[in-house]
Amino acid sequence: MILIAAAFALVGWWYRDAQRTRTVLIAGVPALPDDLPRRTDGLARRLKAATDLARRDPEHGSPLAELATLYQANGYATQAETALRALVATDPGEPRWPHRLAVLIGGFGRLDEARGWLQRATSLDPDYAPAWVRLGDTALKLNDLAGATAAYSRALALADAATTPHAELGLARCEASGGNETAAYTRLTALLSHSPDFGPAWSLLARLADQLNHPAEAAAARARSVSRDRFRDVPDPWIDELFDACFDPYQLAVAADLYASASAPLRARELLQRALAIDPEDAAVHRQLGTLLADLGDMNAARRALERATQLAPTEADGWAYLIDVLKRQNDASSLARAVANGLAHNPRSPSLHLERGRLLAAGGDLPHAVEEFETSIQLRPAEPGPYVEVAGLYFKLNRVDEGIARLNAALKAEPGYPVALSTLAFVAIGQRDEDAASHWLEEIARQPRVPPADRAQLIERFRTTFGRQP
Repeated sequence: MILIAAAFALVGWWYRDAQRTRTVLIAGVPALPDDLPRRTDGLARRLKAATDLARRDPEHGSPLAELATLYQANGYATQAETALRALVATDPGEPRWPHRLAVLIGGFGRLDEARGWLQRATSLDPDYAPAWVRLGDTALKLNDLAGATAAYSRALALADAATTPHAELGLARCEASGGNETAAYTRLTALLSHSPDFGPAWSLLARLADQLNHPAEAAAARARSVSRDRFRDVPDPWIDELFDACFDPYQLAVAADLYASASAPLRARELLQRALAIDPEDAAVHRQLGTLLADLGDMNAARRALERATQLAPTEADGWAYLIDVLKRQNDASSLARAVANGLAHNPRSPSLHLERGRLLAAGGDLPHAVEEFETSIQLRPAEPGPYVEVAGLYFKLNRVDEGIARLNAALKAEPGYPVALSTLAFVAIGQRDEDAASHWLEEIARQPRVPPADRAQLIERFRTTFGRQP
């Protein structure tokens, strides 16, 4: 009798627990968004199907997981949070749910909550390095240096190559925030020796070099950071999976840009191809895909993508400029000339296209008309230093030396310290045997870290040969 009673009690407990789970699961099914009819048909169909199934068969957890993924991937934060909270309650052993919930709510500044969920995720899967990095980032934002240091150190100990730069940068930030700038500087120097393209580290290194009174190092680091200083989220497969459920071409394009800048071009290509499968008429995505394919060396595919971009949006000058670059690399002179002409027909005030026409005219020997095109480009975009240098070269060929020098000085006004202008002015001064001017420009070059050391060495040797002494 005791065993029978115990069995009935166990069945009763299981039934009540199942009912509680069912209640939580049903409550975790979000109401369909009001703007759903205006969203992508594919997304609408999947949300409706998953919602119906989750309400009809709540014990089958996969529809709710699909809803959480679809909502988070497509920017429905409220619905995603509702579904994720139900999942962490009913599937407590799965670390993805608290991790994704932490990323979601952390993006809205709810850092204390996010830290709690990240702590839960790391306890469920202590070997997942991205969660430790995110926990460190969150603790650092909350000014918990000890907690941040511990989290970053744990991530570093896992020796995950993708997250190591982020963990090292986090530890450097902790050291700097704790007043140990020297240790932070040393750590960043070591980090950049093996990860030289990690832009955020260059930015912090420049600031620390200023604080430690290393002006030359600060200037060099700042110059390195100019083209690399972009926010780079930690590589995180559990979050990356969301993009495979995203139906927003704009979000996919933004994500693709970040992946491309983080040296993951193949993943960027996948996302752009997904965006075009959703909206084949998006000229901006075709343009972005074309430039990515060109970087990958697939010139034929890049050309097709950029030609499609210019067909869809002929008044977008950037599409023509990127297409022209590809045609140059293919050495297709006739197509290049047509693209320049067609691009200017649709964009008569494009400085970059006038510049390209000037280059074509110069290559064909028509220097006077090439000068006109370069000058038009300058008038349309006077803050760009490159065209000043290019037209200066034509003035020198036309023996209009004073005008060439004036244009080089104008380039320096447009962008002080512009390396090509400095080097050219030094070269011209040496050629004119103007020792004072040559010395002046070499002094300017010595203060400009963007001038390649080899170029500076050649100019110094030319100065020594011409004037019989070192500058």
